[in-house]
Amino acid sequence: MGTKEITVLIGKSIREGKYLKIVYRNKAGVKSPFWICIKDINAKGELRVDMFNVTKDEPIFDGKIFISEIQKAEILLFSHYEVSQSLIKKLEEDESLKVYQFNKYDSEILNYYIECYRANKDPFLYKSYLIEGIDLNHLVNENPYSLSDQQLKQIIKDIYHDNYKSSYKYELVLSDFAIDINAKGKFVIAYRKIKFDPVRKKLFLDKNIQFNPSFYIKEVKHTLSYYSNLSQADFEAKYKEGKLDIIAIISENFKSGELINTRPEIVSLGYSQIDISSIYENINSENKHNQLETPLKAFFQNGSLLDRKNRKEPHIVLYDNNINIDQIRTIYNSLKFPITYVQGPPGTGKTQTLINILINCILNNKTLLITSNNNVPIDGIIDKISLGKYKGREITLPLIRLGNNEYVGRALKVLKNLFSFRTKDVPKEQLLINLKEQSKRRNLLLSERLKQYEDRIDINQNLEFVNALLANGKNHLLNKEKEKLEKQLAELPNITIEDISSIYETISGNNQLLQFFYFESLKYSKRINSKEFNALKDIVSLEEEQEQIKEFNKWISNDENLEKFTRVFPIILTTNLSARNLGSKFKFDLLAIDEAGQCDIATSLIPISKCKSMVLIGDTNQLKPIVVFDERRNNELLKSYNIEESYSYFDNSILSVYKKIDNISRDILLSYHYRCGKSIINFSNMRYYDSKLNLSDNQNLGEVKLLEVASINATKRNASVEEAIEIVKYIKENKIQDAFIITPFRNQEEVINSCLKLAQDNGEINSSISCGTIHKVQGRENETIIISTALTGNTSSKTYDWVKNNSELINVGVTRAKNKLVVVTDPKAIDILSRKDDDLYALIDYVRRNGEIKVAQSSINKYTIGLSNDSIFEDEFYKTMSHYCTVESTRFRRNVKLIEIFPDETNNSELQKREFDGVLYDGKHPRIIFEINGREHINNKKRIEADKIKMRIAKDKNIKLIFIPNQYVKHYEFIGELIKKIKGDLYQKTLFDF
Repeated sequence: MGTKEITVLIGKSIREGKYLKIVYRNKAGVKSPFWICIKDINAKGELRVDMFNVTKDEPIFDGKIFISEIQKAEILLFSHYEVSQSLIKKLEEDESLKVYQFNKYDSEILNYYIECYRANKDPFLYKSYLIEGIDLNHLVNENPYSLSDQQLKQIIKDIYHDNYKSSYKYELVLSDFAIDINAKGKFVIAYRKIKFDPVRKKLFLDKNIQFNPSFYIKEVKHTLSYYSNLSQADFEAKYKEGKLDIIAIISENFKSGELINTRPEIVSLGYSQIDISSIYENINSENKHNQLETPLKAFFQNGSLLDRKNRKEPHIVLYDNNINIDQIRTIYNSLKFPITYVQGPPGTGKTQTLINILINCILNNKTLLITSNNNVPIDGIIDKISLGKYKGREITLPLIRLGNNEYVGRALKVLKNLFSFRTKDVPKEQLLINLKEQSKRRNLLLSERLKQYEDRIDINQNLEFVNALLANGKNHLLNKEKEKLEKQLAELPNITIEDISSIYETISGNNQLLQFFYFESLKYSKRINSKEFNALKDIVSLEEEQEQIKEFNKWISNDENLEKFTRVFPIILTTNLSARNLGSKFKFDLLAIDEAGQCDIATSLIPISKCKSMVLIGDTNQLKPIVVFDERRNNELLKSYNIEESYSYFDNSILSVYKKIDNISRDILLSYHYRCGKSIINFSNMRYYDSKLNLSDNQNLGEVKLLEVASINATKRNASVEEAIEIVKYIKENKIQDAFIITPFRNQEEVINSCLKLAQDNGEINSSISCGTIHKVQGRENETIIISTALTGNTSSKTYDWVKNNSELINVGVTRAKNKLVVVTDPKAIDILSRKDDDLYALIDYVRRNGEIKVAQSSINKYTIGLSNDSIFEDEFYKTMSHYCTVESTRFRRNVKLIEIFPDETNNSELQKREFDGVLYDGKHPRIIFEINGREHINNKKRIEADKIKMRIAKDKNIKLIFIPNQYVKHYEFIGELIKKIKGDLYQKTLFDF
């Protein structure tokens, strides 16, 4: 085992307060096993430790050992010791210890995300143990609990002699309540974590009861909802109020052979996970050596406006005429610039846009990796992409679908067929070049118009910035800047889709382009029969499929092989997690992550680490990543690794975190909505998208309807028989054929499906109509969507709180309906539960009034674009200004109180507690005041008023006040030039041409 691996484990042991299990070589060369806890460390590699040898009875206190003599090390499972804060501080701050690199990754962000990834998994029961003389009361009343020698020996014998698999993560817990399920196993529902100190012979019991809403038993997932119709929040609250009462309620739903188990069993919970640490090691190494590509540079907030400069214009053709300006902009930006963020509300053509990006990557000779968090979005792209035929021959695009073993198995069959594929058609290189050149010439005008469109956006933003500066006082140099920008703007045409539609080429119906893609695809496929693919040919010829899959994954993990593979298949589609198999350092020209609003950060970094450019497409107002660990654990990890809230794994998708931290890259809204009738989509448009959706091409009015019921027979929690009966009645009377029913609760799903089946068995309604929770409807659409709230007089306030602002239920549900949206509810129950300001109440009120009212924007879930965390940008601006001061021999201070600048205003109550973000001084005199123009300056009314006060006082005192946009806080040259202009120095270059 290498010294680097050992020092990483030493650092982890200290930070987490866990013992190390080591093999140590003494002066005589004898190797012995020890469990050690580290009390101190120095630059000579000496460790002061308490040591325990399981073959002996008594521990050794305050011993001295040397890092160089540790032969092997691993974190001791379930262990704990109290680490002194001075040691942790020493590890972080003592420069003499940096040589040991005690962190696994230099970046604490990576350390944080790998821990979040490990925590975000449902457990299974590895083993359970009954330790003599231990029960819950003993551990609660005496915490930490002192173990007898006999108990210590039993723990070591029973728990630590078990053969734990190194690929799994484990926790030791004391079961508080479990369900024994026949002979299959145990579902541990409530538990408390346990830690063990072998030297001091103590057990530490976590004071917090924790819960498993889901649990694996023999690879089958079981959920608490099978036994309880309570929401998870309600269940936990009631369990803590009266454990025995809630157990009695749950046991009423037991099946034959299931038993209550409240024995004080010590249980080891296992978590099965794929190891992604090697990917993070590559990211860390590239970061350390300044080798990151732009997408990861932006993630670490090292992006620059210069990354967008001098980019080659792409060659663009379109799949067909079903296109709008937003989609064309997305294609253009994705192919030209290193990072593009696309907010794609429902029904705005995300999949069609991705297909166009795919086709244009082939045209521009770019490799493309398309990923998402699960198979559904990827399969949706595969199902929809087809260029049709050229002269009766199918155009088989050079793409391949990879993923888990099942998908790799299918891909290997495709490869086997390709190896035996023969055709007399021969790609003619000169013909392909000529066809492409002809298309390029026709593309020149399109590229010019698209560049003009994007330039107008940039100039308008810059002009808005300069106008804001001038609003605080006149400056002849800034006036020249304004005049220059206005002149540039006047010289640019105002491009619309009508200006573009007559000049772009479409593949559909275009014989020359069909010919090009047929022969271009053929050129790729013929390469596979060259000698360099003999090893791959041998793999697909293996008899056993599992052996094929194993060998293929090993083959494609090699960078040289992957590069060869992309010469046959430049387009690869897979999931974020499965992308780990694709090489080590190879970089795709472009990555496209679909449904990025649903993708968790930890696994999304896998494909991001494998690309030079990327486009993230998704919707932050729809389904979010599933997080199974609790918020308390996330807060502990944030604090442990000193991570900014904006990077929080618990609260973000990969799309939302990038939009918070990167204010440089283009953010595009796909605004043209095509799916829903106007009266349906208008609700989501007003409530979630700031009325930015464009419905001009939508001729369908649609219909919204409220069905009111009185749920007087609500015997089951979160279920309403009256709603189910009313829904079936409505479907029958209106002869509805294409419908799906959405409900937030599994109990209501069962009730409705039971009523539906009865009607379907009698031939009264269409057999395809069914009911499900929101995750079953994502990605689909129906003529009619019916939302059953199942909220009754028995619904608790906590349950309503869970539903009321749940945009996953409301926004996603509403936007699945093409022609008719029906909401079924008990209005009296809603009136009692709601404060009339939440999303669900807004929806019910909207449909009650037939969609003829204005809906307020949601305060919880809403569309935002280009907003970022202010404190981070203030930090970065301070670094920029600090360096500027070292060069210009001036002084800059941050967070300066207004009263310090204007002491004569001491009695002015408006200024008492206010600060400027930064002040630049000439000697002792303030010369220029800076404010970082983040989201609070846009959305927060109090901040807007505060800005007005600051502007007024600065103007009265004749001091320049500048609002710096977030995207310029690191732009050193821009800041320098801006200061020169404000100070009235000689006119040099323009602000925006660096």
